[in-house]
Amino acid sequence: MPTLRRLGPPGLRRVRSTLPRQPQPERHGTVGAQEPLRFTVVELGADRAWWCELVQRYHDLGYRAPGGAQWRYRVRSAHSGEQVLACLPWAGPA
Repeated sequence: MPTLRRLGPPGLRRVRSTLPRQPQPERHGTVGAQEPLRFTVVELGADRAWWCELVQRYHDLGYRAPGGAQWRYRVRSAHSGEQVLACLPWAGPA
C-alpha cells in the first residue's frame, strides 16, 4: 500500500468566515408552500467553502469535516430569489 499522505494538521478544520452577517428574512410555512424547489450540487473550491461556512454559521452543531465522499446541495425556492433555504449533505445510499 502507498504511504499515508497528510493533507493538513490532524483534528478538526476551522471554517473561516468571509460572508457579511446580514440577517435574512425568516421563512415560515411548509415546504410545499416554497415549491418549486431548486437543488444545486455544490462543486469544489469557493462554492464548497461557502457551503461549509453557511453550515458552520447556521447549524446547531456547526460544521465538522466528514469522513469519506459526500455530495453537497444548496436548496433555493422560486419564491426566495437567491436566498439559500437549506444546505444538505448526502453520503449516498446505505
